[in-house]
Amino acid sequence: MSLDALVLKELERQSEEWNQRNVTAPKYGQPTTKLTGVWAEMPKFMLAALDVYTEKTIKPLLKRIEELEARSELVYCGVWQSGKTYKQNSAVTHSGSLWISKKQTAAYPGGGADPDSWQLAVKRGRDGKDGKGAA
Repeated sequence: MSLDALVLKELERQSEEWNQRNVTAPKYGQPTTKLTGVWAEMPKFMLAALDVYTEKTIKPLLKRIEELEARSELVYCGVWQSGKTYKQNSAVTHSGSLWISKKQTAAYPGGGADPDSWQLAVKRGRDGKDGKGAA
C-alpha cells in the first residue's frame, strides 16, 4: 500500500471516529482559543504523517541525490601518456581505441600491471580507404 493510501486511510479512520463522537469542527471565522478533544490531537497526527512521508519518500530521494552527485564525471584526457596517473572515469585514446578508467591508475590500457583498471569503450576500427574517388 502506498504512503498516500496509508495517510488517506488514517484520515478516513480519524474522520469516522470524529463522526461517531459527534465532534464538529470550529466554524470558519469564529475565534477559538484552544482546540479540545480530537481536534487537539490533529496536529500530532499531521506531524506523524509528515514524519512517515519524510522517512519513506524524502530521505531516500536525498540519499539518491547525494549518491549521484558523488559520482565523478567522465573526462576525456586525450591520448594516454606513460607516467601519468588517471582518475576514475578518465577516458583516453590508446592504440586507436577509447578506454575508460575504472579506478585511479597509472597502468596502460589493455594490459600492463593492472589490466582490470581500464574498460574498453570503443574498439579501434579498420583503416579507412585513401579517399580517392570519394564524392
